[in-house]
Amino acid sequence: MVVVNNSETAVEVKGLSFSYPEGPEVLRGINFSVARGETAVILGPNGAGKSTLCLCLMGIFSFQGIIKIFGQELTPKTARHLRSRMGLVFQDPNDQLFLPRVKDELAFGPLNQAWPEEKIEQKVKEILSKFGLSGYDHRLISHLSLGEKKKVALAAVVILEPDIILLDEPTASLDYRSRRNFLHHLASLNQTKIIATHDLELAWELGQQIIIIDQGRLIASGPRNKVLLNERLLQNHGLDVPLTARLRAWPKNS
Repeated sequence: MVVVNNSETAVEVKGLSFSYPEGPEVLRGINFSVARGETAVILGPNGAGKSTLCLCLMGIFSFQGIIKIFGQELTPKTARHLRSRMGLVFQDPNDQLFLPRVKDELAFGPLNQAWPEEKIEQKVKEILSKFGLSGYDHRLISHLSLGEKKKVALAAVVILEPDIILLDEPTASLDYRSRRNFLHHLASLNQTKIIATHDLELAWELGQQIIIIDQGRLIASGPRNKVLLNERLLQNHGLDVPLTARLRAWPKNS
């Protein structure tokens, strides 16, 4: 269980709005904060703006409003530095992984940051072991399963030791076993995590703060039990109470 240090805010968002050029407003005055070490899960129907929100938090999109990362405002001048404290795991690992072998992919980030060769070798071995990928050093990524590719994509972010990890639909298209395995590794990480997903069971299992957005607006944010047991709220925005939550909260009706 991750201990949340509520005395420090990792991410603070105030009045965040975003529009694509000559397009409609995608995000509209979003406000929320995430504490260091907290896992925040962003829920919402298709087109709600979840992925766009993650890209704004990474400083990839220009936005209106204020985003602060550990108290420092995200601006064009600070974006490069603040991005070094964050990592983004794409929904499709094929969009993220581009080198032929697992070891090459994991070493790419550290090499770009001029880590010593001995440190890179050691960290690659450690991260492979941590994610249950020992012996995968020279495996071709193109020959891996989707679940294995997703673990490599997460490992390639974690090896750089970011303070914040953002994940876009991390369990999409995974079978039951691969999903459980991936969530096990995700839960073991102590970093602040912000997860955009449709996976309500993931939200119930890992989420400490639940954020719901719909049509670019913040609908609700708060502790897991308060948000995910509010059936009327969820159904009004194309969601439902997770099955696991129903069984645990109302055992007499299960």
